[in-house]
Amino acid sequence: MGRCELYDGRIQKNAGCLKFIRAKDVIVGNDPLYRTILEEARRLKIAGATVIKGIEGYATEVRGIDRRPVSLFTGVSNLPVLVTIVDQKENLEKLIPFLEKKATHALVLFEESTALVTDYMRQVIAKRQADGLEK
Repeated sequence: MGRCELYDGRIQKNAGCLKFIRAKDVIVGNDPLYRTILEEARRLKIAGATVIKGIEGYATEVRGIDRRPVSLFTGVSNLPVLVTIVDQKENLEKLIPFLEKKATHALVLFEESTALVTDYMRQVIAKRQADGLEK
């Protein structure tokens, strides 16, 4: 997140958090949709992302199924996956057209966030700037 503006040296303003929730059984080409999203985020040089696979959840009828609970223990394979992507809002906005095209029948949340920039991160940013890797 070294590209982010800092406020008072500790708090990052203009941060954003994009969350994508979908069952893991959705495939795009040969890969799960969540992996395709991560690849696109990397291509766009978005700061960071995390994928969390759920052990239980339920979907609405919009997805074409009933509200049956699914869990790791029921043997149902389409458990939920949460992808959380964090960067500046304007960088996250670059991912929205891709999500609109590929992430049909998914829940996508876009939130403004405040991020704490730790001493460690300031050192990493300073080193990357000294090495010419960051502006």
